[in-house]
Amino acid sequence: MTPLDKALQAAMKDGVKAGQFYGLFLQTDIFIPTHEVPEVEGERHVDDDEVINPIILENEGDKILLLFDQLERLQNFAHRELGYVVLPGHVILDSMPEGLRWVLNHGTDHAKEFVPEEIEYLKREFQQPRSEQAEVPEDTKIMIGAPAKVPEGLMAALKEACQRNGDIVAAHLGQIFIGTEGEVPHLALVVSTNGANNVVKTAIMAELTTAARTALGKDEQIELLIDQQSEISQVITREVAAFYQTPSPAAD
Repeated sequence: MTPLDKALQAAMKDGVKAGQFYGLFLQTDIFIPTHEVPEVEGERHVDDDEVINPIILENEGDKILLLFDQLERLQNFAHRELGYVVLPGHVILDSMPEGLRWVLNHGTDHAKEFVPEEIEYLKREFQQPRSEQAEVPEDTKIMIGAPAKVPEGLMAALKEACQRNGDIVAAHLGQIFIGTEGEVPHLALVVSTNGANNVVKTAIMAELTTAARTALGKDEQIELLIDQQSEISQVITREVAAFYQTPSPAAD
């Protein structure tokens, strides 16, 4: 059984654990069979403006998108050579057209169907709205440091997401309190990359946001700062130890 199989099984026994299954699905790399079969076997990154042509099945008027959490499962379904793309679940949620039914791991003992209403629920619950820069009045007191309390499971979820992204060099989790009326402390995640371009940074931000949403309550907020040279980022990286850091290359 894969981690998704186990999470699905737990959710079927206890509906309270459905959120854990959804969160794991959105962070997992998913294999999608496509019509295009590459001429040369190998791997490459999909260009930002490249159109993906997934295989869509039809059944009694329903259009079905097939998803697999293992390449072996996709190959066992196909029985012939197929092309495929690999996308994190949260990218599938953002990019696939509305009206489709998704079937995860079709043909296995752990198949799971996502109906359109369920997919809409995931979009409402797990997609993070774009943050807007708030104007802070001059001479406002801002306190920056280590979090007083980290929500259970947040650090593990963020660390796992960082480990999946080879462009991330270090990550620090801090806390910011802006001393204006009605404000409460909020978390800030400062991430340094090895010079990732904007497309890669956008993908990293989406994955880290999804990871955070699985552990945060609805009213809890986290600010993501990637490769920013702001005073806030510099204070957090200086005062708060990194919870994730790529190993330094061994000396010759």
